[in-house]
Amino acid sequence: MEPNLKMVIIVAVTIIAGLLVFNIGKISGQAYLTEGIAQPEAAAPEMNTRVSVTPTTVKYGQEITVTVYPGDSGALEEVKIYKADGFYEKTFYLDCGGFKCVESPSTGKTNIPFVESGQYYVKVMDIATEQYAYGYFNIIK
Repeated sequence: MEPNLKMVIIVAVTIIAGLLVFNIGKISGQAYLTEGIAQPEAAAPEMNTRVSVTPTTVKYGQEITVTVYPGDSGALEEVKIYKADGFYEKTFYLDCGGFKCVESPSTGKTNIPFVESGQYYVKVMDIATEQYAYGYFNIIK
């Protein structure tokens, strides 16, 4: 055998062996799924629903306006009001034309029937993350 032919055969065998030893998918750019190897998880969606309450200080019987800036997937139209200690007080609904709000901003008004002064909050669920966005206000005598 000629020396050049031997060299070509040695190089070809070396390349083939290298491709078999190393994952050919890494070289070719093709992805191969290997059973038993954990695949990266998709990133959890970020909660980006925001809520504001105006005015932030009210008296018994006055009205508050709740403004919701829905996240990418929207927010539920249900607004729950709680006293700062977590005691549930009231539920009302924004007028979004369905069970969720997708247009920004979405607003709703409600009277404050609570006679006890103190800190209160409203909460609205972000649909993508199923987490709550909060807005805060105070009731004074």
